Order: sequence, then C-alpha cells, then structure tokens
Amino acid sequence: GVESDFHSRACSGCFRIIEGGCHCEVRSGCYRIIEGGCHCEVRSGCYRIIEGGCHCEVRSGCYRIIEGGCHCEVRSGCYRIIEGGCHCEVRSGCYRIIEGGCHCEVRSGCYRIFKGGCHCEVRSGCHPGVTGGCHCEVRSGCYRIIEGGCHCEVRSGCYRIIKGGCHCEVRSGCYRIFEGGCHCEVGSCSGCYRIIEGGCHCEVRSGCYRIIEGGCHCEVRSGCYRIIEGGCHCEVRSGCYRIIEGGCHCEVRSGCYRIIEGGCHCEVRSGCYRIIEGGCHCEVRSGCYRIIEGGCHCEVRSGCYRIIEGGCHCEVRSGCYRIIEGGCHCEVRSGCYRCIRDVA
Repeated sequence: GVESDFHSRACSGCFRIIEGGCHCEVRSGCYRIIEGGCHCEVRSGCYRIIEGGCHCEVRSGCYRIIEGGCHCEVRSGCYRIIEGGCHCEVRSGCYRIIEGGCHCEVRSGCYRIFKGGCHCEVRSGCHPGVTGGCHCEVRSGCYRIIEGGCHCEVRSGCYRIIKGGCHCEVRSGCYRIFEGGCHCEVGSCSGCYRIIEGGCHCEVRSGCYRIIEGGCHCEVRSGCYRIIEGGCHCEVRSGCYRIIEGGCHCEVRSGCYRIIEGGCHCEVRSGCYRIIEGGCHCEVRSGCYRIIEGGCHCEVRSGCYRIIEGGCHCEVRSGCYRIIEGGCHCEVRSGCYRCIRDVA
C-alpha cells in the first residue's frame, strides 16, 4: 500500500512510479505517470498525458494529445491532429489531415489527400490521387493510377498498369507484366529472372537466386544462398548463414550464427550470443548475455545483466538495475533505479 521505493537521479529526464508497477521510458524530457499505469515514451519534444493512460512518441517536433488517447509520430515536418485520434508519420514534406483520421507518409515529393482518408507514400516523383482513396508509392520512375485504386511501386525503371489493378515493383533490372497482375521486384544489376505465368513475388537487392517454378519470395541484400525447392523467404544483410532444408527466415546484420535444424529467427546487430536448440529470438545491440536453456527474448543496448532462470525480458539502454527473482521488465535510458520485490 506504499509507493515503491524508487527515485531517479538522472542528468536528463525523471519519473516517479505509481503503486501497481509501471513500464515507462524516458529518452529526453519529463512526464508524470497517471495512477493505473502507463507506457509513454518521449525522445524529443514534449507532451501532456491525459488521465487514462496514453502511448505517444515524438522524435522531432511537438504535438498536443486529444482526450481519448492518440499514438502519433513525427520525425520531420509538421501536422495537426484532428479530434478522434490519428496515427500519422512525416519524414520529409508536409501534409494536412482530413477529418476522420488518416495514416499517410511522405518521404519526398508531394500529394493531395482526398476526403475519406488515404494512405499514400511518395519518395521520389509526384502523382495525383484518384477520388475514392488510393495506396500508391513512388520511389523512382513513373506510373499512372487507374480509377478504382491501385498499389504500385517503381524504384527504377517503368511499367504499364493493366486495368483491374496490379502491384509490381522494380528497383533495377527488367521484367514484363502478364495480364492478371503480378508483384515482382528486382533490385540488383546482378541477376535477372523470368516471370512464370500465374504471378510471382520475388525480390533481389544483391546476390543471385534461381526461381523454382511455382513462385517464391526470397530476398538477398548481401551474401548468397540457394533456394530449396518448395520456396523459402530468407534475408541476409551482413554475415552468413546456411539454410536448413524446409525453409527458414533469418536475418543477420552484424555477426554470425549457426541455425539449429527446425528453423530459427534470430537477429544480431552487435555483440554475440549462442543459440540453444529449440529456437530462440534474441537481439543484442551492445553488451553480451548468456541464454538460459528454454529460450528467452532479451535485449541489451547498453550495460549488462544476468538472466534469472525462468526467462525474463529486460532492457537497459543507459544506467543499471538488478533483477529480482520472479522476473521483471524495466527499462531505463537515463538515470538508474533499483527494482523492489512486490512493488504493488
């Protein structure tokens, strides 16, 4: 019945834990937790929490939360929130939200939103929207929208849309669209493929692969792999891995690991870990930890901690904490605190 023994001595940011425990994160700024618990994050800017809890994130800019809660993110640009809540992201450019809510993203270029909502993305180029809403993305190249809506993307090259809609993407290379629609992507000057009639979704950014008749979605950003008949979706950005027959989705950005038969989705950005047989999804950006048999999802970005048997998901980006037996999910990006047993 007493508030948890907790306080922060952070050079940047501060928060107080309300009875009942709470997972709260502060990267920059300051906020007050409303009774009943709340997960809120501030990276840059400021916001005010409405009673009842709210999860809101600001990376750049500033916004005001409408009563009832709202999750909105701004990286660059500006927008105005319409009452009723809205999730919108702007990385570059500017747009106006139509009443009724809308999720729209602009990275480069321009577009006009029609009443009724619309999700459209332009990275390079410009196109007019067709009344009735449309989800279209242009990174490089050109296309024309057929009335009735269509999601088509061109990063490099050019293609013609068949009436009736079609989702096709070209980053580099060449392909021919068969009537009836097809989603295929090529993103490397090295490699080329032939579309099997009946449609196929395949992507190559770097490396090479051979398409097995019947379609296959495989992506390689760095490295090379062999497709096992029956299809496989695997991605490599940096490092190396061996595909076990039966398919596997694994990603390595930095480091190296060995796949245990039976498949495994594991990611390493920095650091090292050992996979226990039976599969495990673990991520390490900085630091090092040991996985307890039975699997565990744990992330360390800065600092170090010891996992208590029975599993625990804890993250430390800056500061330090001690895990009380029984598990604990606490995060500190600025400052330091101590976890009390039976906080409630």
